[in-house]
Formats: sequence, C-alpha cells, structure tokens
Amino acid sequence: MFPFLLTAGSIIVGAIFGWKIVGIADNAQRDATSVAQQAVNVVDNARRDVASIGQQIINITDDFVRGVAQNVNLITDASVWSVMTLTNRVTIIMYMLAATALGLMTVCALGFLLYLSHFSPCLQAIAWTLMAAACSFMFRMYVQHSRICWHMIKDSFQSNHSTISTPTISKNPITTQSQVKQKQIQTKKNHYKQFGITVAGRNGHGEKFNQLCYPEGIFIDNDKSIYIADFGNDRIVKWKFNSRIGQVIAGGNGRGNQINQLDCPTNIIFDKENNSFIISDLWNGRVIRYFDENQTNQQILISNISCHGLTIDKSGSIYVSDWGNHEVRRWKQEDKKGELVAGGNGKGNHLNQLNCPTYIFIDKDYSLYISDRDNHRVMKWKKDAKEGIIVAGGNSNGNSLEQLDHPHGVIVDHLGQIYVADYENHRVMRWCEGDEEGEIVIGQNGKGNQSNQLINPKGLSFDNEENLYVADCNYDQIQKYEKF
Repeated sequence: MFPFLLTAGSIIVGAIFGWKIVGIADNAQRDATSVAQQAVNVVDNARRDVASIGQQIINITDDFVRGVAQNVNLITDASVWSVMTLTNRVTIIMYMLAATALGLMTVCALGFLLYLSHFSPCLQAIAWTLMAAACSFMFRMYVQHSRICWHMIKDSFQSNHSTISTPTISKNPITTQSQVKQKQIQTKKNHYKQFGITVAGRNGHGEKFNQLCYPEGIFIDNDKSIYIADFGNDRIVKWKFNSRIGQVIAGGNGRGNQINQLDCPTNIIFDKENNSFIISDLWNGRVIRYFDENQTNQQILISNISCHGLTIDKSGSIYVSDWGNHEVRRWKQEDKKGELVAGGNGKGNHLNQLNCPTYIFIDKDYSLYISDRDNHRVMKWKKDAKEGIIVAGGNSNGNSLEQLDHPHGVIVDHLGQIYVADYENHRVMRWCEGDEEGEIVIGQNGKGNQSNQLINPKGLSFDNEENLYVADCNYDQIQKYEKF
C-alpha cells in the first residue's frame, strides 16, 4: 500500500510542478514582451524627435531607398511583412518541434531511470515525480500553443495571394502623373499601432455612464472629446479626454419620439457655422439639431426619412443617406425636400444605384463617399455626377483584400486614402482610388476582444493629430489607434 501511495503522490506533485513551470515561463514571456514594447515606444519617440528636426531629410532618404528597392526588385513593405510573418511561423513551429523532441527524450530517460530503480521505492518516487512533471509540461505547452501554431499555418495559405506582390520592370517605363501621385501617397501614408487604447466603454454591455450599447457613429472635437451615437441606449454621450465615464448630451430618457428622446441614433456630426450637433434619429425617421448640449433647445431639420449616415460640407450643406430609398440627399439652409445627389434609381448594383447606403463622407472637392452596404462596396460620386465609381470592394462579399463584407464607417484622409470599417470581416481597410486591392490597417488578427482585434466595427473618425478612432460596436467600446 505504501509504494502505491508514494507513487501516486509523486505523480501529483510532479504534474503540479510541470504545470507551474509553464506558468513561470509565460510570465517571463509577458515581462519580456513588456520590455520590448517599452523599447519600441522609446524608438518611436526618438523617431518623432528626429522627424521634427529633419523631416525633409528623412523623406528624401525614404524616397531614395524605396525607389532603389523597388527598381531592383528587392524590398517592399509587403515583402518585409511577409518575411516577418514567415519568421514568426517558423519560430513557433520550430519551438513546438524542439519542445516535443525534448519532452520525448525526457520521458524516455526517466522511463529508463524508472526501470533501473524499480527495486528502490525512493528512486521510484523521484522518477515518477520527474516523469509526471515532464508530461504535465508538455500537455500545458500544447494546450497553450498548438492553437496559435495552427492558425498561423492556416493564415499562411490564406494570405499568399494577398500579401506578396512581385514588381515588374518595364523595358521602356513611362511614368504618368497619377503614378507619381500614387508613389507619393504610398510613401507618406499613415501607419498605426495595432494595439488599440480603449477611450470609451469596455465595461460591459449596459446603460451606465461608463458603459455603451452598440456604439455606431462617432465624432472627435479639437479637445479630443468623443461624441458617440450610443445606438442601443437611445442617447448621445460625450466622453471627455481621459475620462472614465460619459455625459449624456441628448436622449437618455427612454426610447420614444418626444422632444427629449431618441430611438436608436446612428450618427452625429458637428455644424461649426451654427455651433450645433446634427443627429440621425433612425427609427423616429428624423434628423435633429441640438444647440449647446441643451436638450430643450432642439430643431427637427428633416422628417419622414430612413436616415442613417450624416456628413456636412464646407458650405454648411447637410447630406443624409436614406437607406430605405437607396439614395443620398443634400439639404441646404431652409430646404424642405432636399436635392438628390446619389442613387435614387431604385435598389440595385448598377453604378447609378445603391443598396442600403449607410455611412457617408464629403471631401473638400464635394465628392461624396458612400458605404453601399449590401453591395459590399464604397462608391464615390463626384459633384453633379449622374453615377458613381467603385473605389473599394465591389467584388461581392468576402474576406480577400479586394473584397468587403457589409461595409459601414467610411472616412478619407488628407491624401485621399479611403478608410472603411469592414463590418463582417472585423477589420478596418484602406484603399487608394484606382487600386484593385485594399490593405488591412486595423484588425489583422481576426474577430476577438483583445486590444489588437475588433468585433463588427462601425463608425470611424480622426482626431486633429490623425489618430484613428473605431467604434468597436459589438464589444461596446471605442478604440483609439495611434499614428506613428
């Protein structure tokens, strides 16, 4: 009886010991990651300091290096990323193989020790303890790392067609003005940290002042306060910079159609000329103007409309997407009906049609960008155009780099690059007009609730430093992605 109890106790102690070893290793890995991230931040800060002193020198150097690399078919951003990704995959696979070989060798050695020591209960207890520790170590290592390894191997097959491109060199190259502009955009385009900072919400799904419920449209003012269309809570909330709770500035009095109520608001914009907020009150079928955050001082601008997206041009005209009538209209001051500026030819996928337009954006040239949700594309309608052009997606729904799946938020930066909240693909894409494929800006790690993941993103916005904000709708939070 005593040898049996000794053996069983040895196995239990060894298993616990092996399990703890992996935990200690994980903590060490987290510490190393934290140190590495701090080092990256130091490098980023140093780079910003250098850039502020000699930005022109850096730009000239970047252009020279990129030009040489592209002309001799050496290094591009895509190839660098591919090599880094491949390196990570190989590292994990080699780690798994090495750990497996080490574990098997350890088990064999301990088994041999157990064989030699079967006449001594003490040696048996030691051998059983060490063997149980080795087996426990291997088991926990596989539980924690096999899923990561599998996803990385799977991703390598899914992304081969989209992340690697082979440059070609023409014998008689002809550089057009659009190609020069494209090269300048590629050189100057913004890059964003992949780990977001939660600036509103992320305290569960609810209606408390520190919670959100399916946030949609967002607006960032010059003080970096965030105004949020809190869809599920029937209210507009303002989160001041670095605040932990929000402040209700419209609605929040239950769902309804009274003067102090909203019913599933989807968007909010700011009218500088009138110092007021414009709100899309979806299920009440109206667009409302609020003055000075005073809920008793409001004005119904538009009624009887399936309003969703809002935008305002530099002359103060308001544009509203009517997803029920598959069109976008513009309202100037004192307009009663509004002027049709996009769609209006019935539901469809032709260039003069839309299918449930949601978010919209107007640029300085009065070109209108429309998330044509159920056509899985973004359309650009130039001023006074009779039909639009496809600037993103338009290849049915899917998750390749040339596809979108029910796009929502859309904004355009100062370079004319188009950012799209790819709702069902849980990512933010960036497209340049004329490109056949977009690139993933945020959300390269699939659906999830980690700081480098999204769950059904909707509204998008920039602050005055060009940091990117995303309404992570189904995780009830607003994420900020810093430009670097």
